[in-house]
Amino acid sequence: MEEITWNKDETPYIVFRCSQCLEYTYAKTIQKSKRCPRCGKIHKVEQVLSRGEKVNGISNAVDKVKQKQNKLAIQELGCAPDLRANGDFKIVSTANNRIDNEDFEAGNEYSKIFDKILREISKEYTKFPFYVIEMMAKRHKIPLDELGFLVSKRMRQGSLTKSEDSFFHFNPYFLEKD
Repeated sequence: MEEITWNKDETPYIVFRCSQCLEYTYAKTIQKSKRCPRCGKIHKVEQVLSRGEKVNGISNAVDKVKQKQNKLAIQELGCAPDLRANGDFKIVSTANNRIDNEDFEAGNEYSKIFDKILREISKEYTKFPFYVIEMMAKRHKIPLDELGFLVSKRMRQGSLTKSEDSFFHFNPYFLEKD
Protein backbone atom coordinates (compact mmCIF):
# COMPACT_ATOMS: atom_id res chain seq x y z
CA MET A 1 0.00 0.00 0.00
CA GLU A 2 1.29 3.45 -0.94
CA GLU A 3 1.97 5.95 1.76
CA ILE A 4 0.28 9.32 1.23
CA THR A 5 2.60 12.24 1.85
CA TRP A 6 2.37 15.98 1.47
CA ASN A 7 4.67 17.54 -1.08
CA LYS A 8 6.05 20.93 -0.22
CA ASP A 9 5.21 23.55 -2.83
CA GLU A 10 8.48 24.72 -4.34
CA THR A 11 6.98 26.53 -7.34
CA PRO A 12 8.93 29.76 -7.98
CA TYR A 13 6.88 32.96 -7.61
CA ILE A 14 7.76 36.60 -8.11
CA VAL A 15 6.45 39.20 -5.65
CA PHE A 16 6.30 42.65 -7.22
CA ARG A 17 4.67 46.05 -6.94
CA CYS A 18 2.02 47.10 -9.45
CA SER A 19 3.19 50.11 -11.45
CA GLN A 20 -0.33 51.59 -11.51
CA CYS A 21 -1.83 51.23 -7.99
CA LEU A 22 1.53 50.61 -6.22
CA GLU A 23 0.16 47.60 -4.30
CA TYR A 24 2.07 44.31 -4.07
CA THR A 25 1.00 41.10 -5.78
CA TYR A 26 2.58 37.83 -6.90
CA ALA A 27 2.73 35.60 -9.97
CA LYS A 28 4.27 32.30 -10.96
CA THR A 29 7.52 32.94 -12.76
CA ILE A 30 6.38 30.68 -15.62
CA GLN A 31 3.23 32.76 -16.27
CA LYS A 32 3.20 35.09 -19.25
CA SER A 33 1.21 37.83 -17.54
CA LYS A 34 -0.50 38.75 -14.28
CA ARG A 35 -3.53 41.00 -13.81
CA CYS A 36 -3.33 43.15 -10.69
CA PRO A 37 -6.19 42.06 -8.42
CA ARG A 38 -6.75 45.63 -7.21
CA CYS A 39 -6.59 47.87 -10.27
CA GLY A 40 -6.71 45.38 -13.16
CA LYS A 41 -3.45 46.43 -14.86
CA ILE A 42 -1.86 43.58 -16.78
CA HIS A 43 1.86 43.04 -16.12
CA LYS A 44 4.16 40.92 -18.28
CA VAL A 45 5.95 38.61 -15.87
CA GLU A 46 9.23 38.68 -17.80
CA GLN A 47 9.33 42.48 -17.31
CA VAL A 48 8.69 42.37 -13.54
CA LEU A 49 11.23 39.58 -12.87
CA SER A 50 14.05 42.13 -12.52
CA ARG A 51 12.20 44.40 -10.07
CA GLY A 52 10.52 41.72 -7.95
CA GLU A 53 11.55 39.31 -5.24
CA LYS A 54 11.61 35.57 -5.95
CA VAL A 55 10.17 33.15 -3.39
CA ASN A 56 9.34 29.45 -3.52
CA GLY A 57 5.81 28.27 -2.82
CA ILE A 58 2.42 29.97 -2.79
CA SER A 59 2.38 30.27 1.01
CA ASN A 60 5.68 32.14 0.99
CA ALA A 61 4.46 34.39 -1.83
CA VAL A 62 1.27 35.29 0.07
CA ASP A 63 3.23 35.89 3.27
CA LYS A 64 5.73 38.12 1.45
CA VAL A 65 2.90 40.20 -0.08
CA LYS A 66 1.31 40.57 3.37
CA GLN A 67 4.63 41.70 4.87
CA LYS A 68 5.23 44.26 2.14
CA GLN A 69 1.65 45.57 2.26
CA ASN A 70 1.88 45.83 6.04
CA LYS A 71 5.05 47.90 5.69
CA LEU A 72 3.28 50.19 3.23
CA ALA A 73 0.29 50.55 5.53
CA ILE A 74 2.48 51.46 8.49
CA GLN A 75 4.14 54.16 6.38
CA GLU A 76 0.73 55.44 5.18
CA LEU A 77 -1.32 55.10 8.37
CA GLY A 78 1.37 55.37 11.02
CA CYS A 79 0.19 52.10 12.61
CA ALA A 80 -0.49 48.48 11.66
CA PRO A 81 -3.66 48.05 9.58
CA ASP A 82 -6.78 46.39 10.97
CA LEU A 83 -7.37 43.82 8.23
CA ARG A 84 -10.82 42.28 8.40
CA ALA A 85 -13.27 40.96 5.86
CA ASN A 86 -16.30 42.94 4.66
CA GLY A 87 -18.54 40.27 6.16
CA ASP A 88 -17.49 40.95 9.73
CA PHE A 89 -20.45 41.63 11.94
CA LYS A 90 -21.43 41.81 15.56
CA ILE A 91 -24.66 40.85 17.24
CA VAL A 92 -26.12 43.57 19.37
CA SER A 93 -28.42 42.13 21.98
CA THR A 94 -31.24 44.42 23.00
CA ALA A 95 -34.34 43.80 25.04
CA ASN A 96 -37.06 42.14 22.95
CA ASN A 97 -34.75 42.30 19.88
CA ARG A 98 -35.59 45.97 19.35
CA ILE A 99 -33.02 48.52 18.29
CA ASP A 100 -32.31 51.08 20.96
CA ASN A 101 -32.80 54.71 19.97
CA GLU A 102 -29.13 55.32 20.74
CA ASP A 103 -28.07 52.52 18.33
CA PHE A 104 -30.44 53.80 15.67
CA GLU A 105 -29.14 57.34 15.98
CA ALA A 106 -25.53 56.12 15.77
CA GLY A 107 -26.35 54.09 12.63
CA ASN A 108 -28.15 57.06 11.12
CA GLU A 109 -25.16 59.28 11.92
CA TYR A 110 -22.79 56.79 10.23
CA SER A 111 -25.08 56.84 7.21
CA LYS A 112 -24.82 60.63 6.94
CA ILE A 113 -21.05 60.56 7.36
CA PHE A 114 -20.78 57.77 4.77
CA ASP A 115 -22.78 59.77 2.22
CA LYS A 116 -20.49 62.75 2.87
CA ILE A 117 -17.45 60.50 2.33
CA LEU A 118 -18.86 59.20 -0.97
CA ARG A 119 -19.53 62.74 -2.18
CA GLU A 120 -16.01 63.75 -1.20
CA ILE A 121 -14.40 60.80 -2.99
CA SER A 122 -16.54 61.26 -6.12
CA LYS A 123 -15.40 64.89 -6.43
CA GLU A 124 -11.83 63.61 -6.86
CA TYR A 125 -12.43 60.34 -8.75
CA THR A 126 -15.14 59.16 -11.15
CA LYS A 127 -14.41 55.57 -10.09
CA PHE A 128 -12.41 54.29 -7.16
CA PRO A 129 -11.34 51.01 -5.46
CA PHE A 130 -12.88 49.77 -2.22
CA TYR A 131 -9.76 50.45 -0.17
CA VAL A 132 -10.27 54.22 -0.74
CA ILE A 133 -13.70 53.90 0.89
CA GLU A 134 -12.14 51.89 3.74
CA MET A 135 -9.42 54.49 4.36
CA MET A 136 -11.93 57.35 4.43
CA ALA A 137 -14.27 55.40 6.72
CA LYS A 138 -11.41 54.66 9.09
CA ARG A 139 -10.45 58.34 9.08
CA HIS A 140 -14.05 59.23 10.02
CA LYS A 141 -14.18 56.45 12.66
CA ILE A 142 -16.88 54.34 10.98
CA PRO A 143 -16.56 50.74 12.27
CA LEU A 144 -15.77 48.14 9.57
CA ASP A 145 -18.90 46.09 10.34
CA GLU A 146 -20.99 49.23 9.82
CA LEU A 147 -19.09 50.04 6.63
CA GLY A 148 -20.04 46.70 5.07
CA PHE A 149 -23.69 47.37 5.86
CA LEU A 150 -23.54 50.91 4.44
CA VAL A 151 -21.86 49.79 1.20
CA SER A 152 -24.47 47.02 0.71
CA LYS A 153 -27.31 49.46 1.39
CA ARG A 154 -25.98 52.05 -1.09
CA MET A 155 -25.49 49.35 -3.72
CA ARG A 156 -29.11 48.17 -3.26
CA GLN A 157 -30.27 51.79 -3.64
CA GLY A 158 -28.22 52.19 -6.79
CA SER A 159 -26.23 55.18 -5.53
CA LEU A 160 -23.07 53.06 -5.38
CA THR A 161 -22.30 50.73 -8.27
CA LYS A 162 -19.44 48.32 -8.86
CA SER A 163 -18.01 47.92 -12.35
CA GLU A 164 -16.55 44.79 -13.93
CA ASP A 165 -13.04 45.96 -13.02
CA SER A 166 -14.10 46.06 -9.32
CA PHE A 167 -14.09 49.85 -9.09
CA PHE A 168 -16.95 51.75 -7.49
CA HIS A 169 -18.89 54.69 -8.91
CA PHE A 170 -21.08 57.00 -6.82
CA ASN A 171 -24.26 58.63 -8.13
CA PRO A 172 -25.88 60.87 -5.45
CA TYR A 173 -29.11 61.04 -7.48
CA PHE A 174 -30.17 57.65 -6.10
CA LEU A 175 -29.70 58.49 -2.41
CA GLU A 176 -32.81 58.16 -0.29
CA LYS A 177 -34.08 61.38 1.19
CA ASP A 178 -34.04 61.16 5.02
